[in-house]
Amino acid sequence: MDNSDKWSPLHRVRKAVIDSRPSTRLIKSHVPRDLLPVSILETNCKIIYVYRNVKDVMVSLFYMSKGLWEYQHTSPHDNFEHFVEKFVTGQIVFGPYFQHLASFWPHRHDANILLISYESILKDPQAMIKKLAAFMGNRSARRESRRSFRLAALKK
Repeated sequence: MDNSDKWSPLHRVRKAVIDSRPSTRLIKSHVPRDLLPVSILETNCKIIYVYRNVKDVMVSLFYMSKGLWEYQHTSPHDNFEHFVEKFVTGQIVFGPYFQHLASFWPHRHDANILLISYESILKDPQAMIKKLAAFMGNRSARRESRRSFRLAALKK
């Protein structure tokens, strides 16, 4: 089912575009587990779920909603305290954060799901690159890890 017309242009990718990409595909999404297509859940599709400290999520989303016109009607962007109230009760763009995280948490030990924190990536990028490469079945993880680590060090 192609429901891309229901999303803003910022988040819209048509099914035909995804289908036209060669395998192996990498698709980024903000969808909670219970809204993923059944075909993804019933196959051995690998899912990497990056979660972040809830305080950082709130601050980031608050400022993002201020800068994008399409979120200004779905998220309070003029008062942070009001935004936090709406965020905690799940009345914010992208829905309830805690339910989103909770949808994946029981599956954190599934062989095809890897949950990692954004903070762990920042703390030890080389270890996280190795972990990601191993999860994806990349045999050249050691070489790629060193290369990626050098690139990450350059960006600091």
